[in-house]
Amino acid sequence: MWPLTTCGLMFLCVIASSSKIPTEPEQTYYQKILVKQIMADAAIKSKAAEPALLAHFEQPLFRRGLDACCPSISKLPASELLRRLKEEVAVSEIVSGFDAASPSHSDSWWGMSIEEGRNGSYFENQWETRVNHNGSFMNSGGMGSWFTTQDDLEHGIYGLKAFKHRGAPASMDEAAERGPYCVVNTLKVDAGSPLYGSVSAVFSPARAKATILISSADTGSWSALCNQSYQQQSNLKQDTGLDHLLHAGLHAEQRIRAFDWPPSKYRTNCSQYPGRSGLGTLEDFSHLFLVNDAYWNSSGSQPLFSIFSRLFSEQEMKRGGWGTGHELSPQDFVTYWEAIPASNLQYTNGVKFLIGSFPGLFGTPEGTALRKWCIERSWVLVWSLGLNPSQDEIGYWGLNFWTVAYLQRTFPSNKRLLDAEVLVHTSAVANITIASAEQSYAMAWELAKIARTKAAEKKTIVANTTWAELWGTLAGQLPVALQLEPLRARSCADVEACVGLSGDGHCVCYNSSRSLAAWLKRKPSQTMFI
Repeated sequence: MWPLTTCGLMFLCVIASSSKIPTEPEQTYYQKILVKQIMADAAIKSKAAEPALLAHFEQPLFRRGLDACCPSISKLPASELLRRLKEEVAVSEIVSGFDAASPSHSDSWWGMSIEEGRNGSYFENQWETRVNHNGSFMNSGGMGSWFTTQDDLEHGIYGLKAFKHRGAPASMDEAAERGPYCVVNTLKVDAGSPLYGSVSAVFSPARAKATILISSADTGSWSALCNQSYQQQSNLKQDTGLDHLLHAGLHAEQRIRAFDWPPSKYRTNCSQYPGRSGLGTLEDFSHLFLVNDAYWNSSGSQPLFSIFSRLFSEQEMKRGGWGTGHELSPQDFVTYWEAIPASNLQYTNGVKFLIGSFPGLFGTPEGTALRKWCIERSWVLVWSLGLNPSQDEIGYWGLNFWTVAYLQRTFPSNKRLLDAEVLVHTSAVANITIASAEQSYAMAWELAKIARTKAAEKKTIVANTTWAELWGTLAGQLPVALQLEPLRARSCADVEACVGLSGDGHCVCYNSSRSLAAWLKRKPSQTMFI
């Protein structure tokens, strides 16, 4: 997925919207054949990997770890552990992070934005966005040789259809053969995909299950860490430290810490990554666990055990216990499974809800635009506090894949609130008590605007402690029903319609008429508020 420039909605309503991007078919013929082939292969690979996975669960060291974190399941047979693990992972959110704001220059487009999303009818991939804005695929926009590298990864690892010219799709038809980069949110991170922008789109489980291709590791970072041809092309040398990756977001303090390549927090066992032969799907993924574990073992990470701790520790399994039993380490945010849908994801049936960054967008014009987009499309909007790092923690270059592992603390990553002002425009509002929530939101919005204005006057940013305080005040004023936790296995009967569990233990779900409403609103320019 790396690098991105920082790398998806309505009662009936009349809005002025552009129709410059036509509605594309959900899958091309090539994509359908590819998904069918990979699904068949993944089923074989997943089944073949299960004996080794079961043996891993019986290892004394693993069992001692379960005794410490998860005593209620530590004595279960390995087969039952695997069943429960697969059941939970199968309901993981498939999320794609993107920047809220559009770039100021036409040649800087490389991914979605709120403006781009509101002007379209489906969730664009990066190639589509750049083609749509007539962006160059030559050495421009600070991207260097990345276009050819990303093209090679998507074709070589995922098997997506090759462009006629390497790294440069000539049309929207060519670009449509690719898909947006996603994270499989197995660790139930509150912000979804926080390393790639201030907004995350959560996709339809049904569409994801039918089209998603899963890699056991982030392919972009694999290219930088393991692919010798890319390292030579990008002049990655052990004696250059990290200076060559300034464009990736590394600040001076990290470059001083790291005297060789790869950086200490990102050392992997490259031989363990199987590439295309190891892809999985949301139906068959058992083979991804040990591969991901072995790949990241050199950096001291234990991704599989982190998943168990996050899902099955005593506190995590209690109602309202999300994030209280296992806080996430900085490295937990980089060991995710990457995924690409071999499909076009239409807004009407492909996007489930959006997550907005509270520190990044609340009280801003972009935050207002995000709310409008959700209302236009009858999507639920969720606000997340996210990692909420301080400026000192992330430095000048901000939060991204190459900076997050250097943070020095753990994160509960368990703060989500339903936006009441948006919720009333969706069918998910049924059976949820809003009370005075809209007034509380309005007051909090104004306080956030004031905080941003004062910070701007001082030529600084709002402190993370201020955001935590504003969040706490707002959450304390809202009905508990507006607090939201991600879905768990068997927590809600309809995984497709439900967005999570409310603070009072009820499923928050769109009603059965949502699909009809989405169909009626398929053309935003022809709809009106009622």
